[in-house]
Amino acid sequence: MHKLRDVVDEIRDQATKQRLRVLPYEIKMMEPSPVAIVKDLNTTMASLTPTEKSDECVAHALEVRSSWALANFRRFFRLYNHAPRMSSHLISWFADRERKLALKTLIKAYRPNIPVELVTTQLGFPTLDAWYDFSKELPIVYSDDSKAQIDCKASTVNLTAW
Repeated sequence: MHKLRDVVDEIRDQATKQRLRVLPYEIKMMEPSPVAIVKDLNTTMASLTPTEKSDECVAHALEVRSSWALANFRRFFRLYNHAPRMSSHLISWFADRERKLALKTLIKAYRPNIPVELVTTQLGFPTLDAWYDFSKELPIVYSDDSKAQIDCKASTVNLTAW
């Protein structure tokens, strides 16, 4: 989504920019609310034909959207890891955000500890190294020196920080 000021900034023709600057009225641009965006998305999804829904990428996108809306993180990351064509590149724009949300949910749900191996499976990390790269910036408390278990009780205190 582009903001009006971003679009105007991209105008290369100086004369056009100057005309926009001296307009005798103010241009007000309303950006859609998140509710309006979801409504538009739902309308678009409802208007898809069966032929469009049978397309591999569209079907995958509908499954991703469904798993995201239901907060089914395991399914979401499984779909992310098995995305057709270049879909995984689109999902990667918000995958880390969803991983953080899912990790918060897991930490709240498990007590006293959760195995890191389970977390990597649930969050769709291909290797433990990928998990450690992701988690090194997060204030996660491990219950042992080998970092095989996350101390959920101690980590819950830090959840609001990320």
